[in-house]
Amino acid sequence: MTQRTGHCLCGTRRYAFDASAIRWQGICHCDSCRRAAGAPFVGWISVTDGHWRWTGAPPATIASTPGVIRSFCPACGSQLTYAAAHWPDETHFTAATLADPAAFLPAFQVHCAEALPWAAIDDTLPRHQTTAPD
Repeated sequence: MTQRTGHCLCGTRRYAFDASAIRWQGICHCDSCRRAAGAPFVGWISVTDGHWRWTGAPPATIASTPGVIRSFCPACGSQLTYAAAHWPDETHFTAATLADPAAFLPAFQVHCAEALPWAAIDDTLPRHQTTAPD
């Protein structure tokens, strides 16, 4: 079983998950993700709940919108996870916080209708104007 690990900027909040429990990997351009991360888009890795754990101090959380809980490090501010009622039994981890972010392999982009024109990604990934189809 291959493990992936990650951490916040200051290293206090750490996590690990089983790579075999990855459901999907994608890039989100929505306004909420951009603002939460302070970045033009965010790479996400969806992991089945029960197959990941905090290995450092647990993060703080915020209900960013109805049905959505985001976690972050209260010391350095790094956004770490996203969990939503409409995606039960899975937690999404920010790809940039992986110990090896080059291991992130996105399969699609979502909320492309909200993408910033100055932050275009030139690739051949499928693009969805809103969320990805189920």
